[in-house]
Amino acid sequence: MTQPRSAWCMGILVILTGILLTASPAPAIGQQQVILRFPSWQWGQPGYDQFLSAAIAEFEKTHPNVKFQKTPVASASYADDLVKMFAANDPPEIVQYLSQLFYKAAAAGWLDPLDSNLEQTDIAKTWSRYLLDAGRVGGKTYGVWVSGYSNSLMYNKQMLQEAKVSVPKTPEQLVAAAKALTKKQSDGTVSQFGYSLTTKMDNNAYLYGFSSFLIGEGGGWGKDAGHLDVMNDANKKAIEVERDLIKAGVVPLDADRIKARQLFYQGKAAMIIEGPWVMTSAKTENPKLLPDLGVAPIPFPNQAAGPSNGFAIAKNQKHKELAWEFIKMITSEPWMQKYGEMTGVTPARQGALTQKALQDNPWLSIFAENEKTGKSYLVPGLQDVDSEINKSVVNHLHGVFFGDKSPGQALTEIKTDIEKLAK
Repeated sequence: MTQPRSAWCMGILVILTGILLTASPAPAIGQQQVILRFPSWQWGQPGYDQFLSAAIAEFEKTHPNVKFQKTPVASASYADDLVKMFAANDPPEIVQYLSQLFYKAAAAGWLDPLDSNLEQTDIAKTWSRYLLDAGRVGGKTYGVWVSGYSNSLMYNKQMLQEAKVSVPKTPEQLVAAAKALTKKQSDGTVSQFGYSLTTKMDNNAYLYGFSSFLIGEGGGWGKDAGHLDVMNDANKKAIEVERDLIKAGVVPLDADRIKARQLFYQGKAAMIIEGPWVMTSAKTENPKLLPDLGVAPIPFPNQAAGPSNGFAIAKNQKHKELAWEFIKMITSEPWMQKYGEMTGVTPARQGALTQKALQDNPWLSIFAENEKTGKSYLVPGLQDVDSEINKSVVNHLHGVFFGDKSPGQALTEIKTDIEKLAK
């Protein structure tokens, strides 16, 4: 009886050994668990949450001692919240950024240079040039942008058809179309806005909508910090376009960026100039409306584009190697392909926009084409004070859009503020 029992035990041992070998790796005995804090405004956002969650699941699978801590942060306060963490010498392990945070953090010396890390990858050869350049400050690379954006005109085909309005191709046509597409009730309330725009002027997100007009007209605050040009005709024309839309009552008032987007993809506004994420939201939140939505270049001489979001490594944190491994993984070709497919936006890696992404999101071809010639709102050399510039612009334009201040007076005030910031 002893020999059969020994053979039975040996068989069980072989089975258990096979199970252990095929199972996911477990932390080594005594190996300390590592928590990687990951604050983001994209938790809960359609597409982005799925991509980041999938990336985290894959990373945790291959790093059994690592756990991510997801922290949702409102987009309007995201930069300020992370600046406070950096200032308190307690930055997160995973640093995802928008432009207003990235340049401020780089200028303050809060980020580690990534040039030696990038040499391990093909990013320098495969990234969109303007996004590669946008990650460099003072001759060093401090961030990797995973996506840029090109704003495009999105419109409701049925609404335009009913109003017998053509897709606008000039600023003047945009204003005229917005007026024709606006529907008002007998009591004066608006049941359908001709154009949806961020008009809540108490945060920097407001500038996002205005920048499309500014860059679209060929304007801007200057070539760089040493060559400012605020008082130009293009800037004045851009202000006048937005002023005309607001004063005509064809855009929502006191609308933040989220509300402005929702009005469009809920079928309550006929047009909006935004990034491809609005189409992704429509696809998720109101799929019945999606066939009625069209995409075209913005109706201005120039196309607006810029860096959207990316990743960096905080200098004063313990787990830099793990942070880089995560960045390296999500910027690889397979994951950038998933990024385009899951989020419905153009990835920074050239050639990563797959046929599946284009089949599922056919409008991406327009955004990708616009991105090739798109110009950024940021002023080279003044990126680290971009938030301060935006606050100045918001403060001084408020009187134009909701009062009697002239565009020229507002530009004079903006010029004074930017000159002080440039010193």
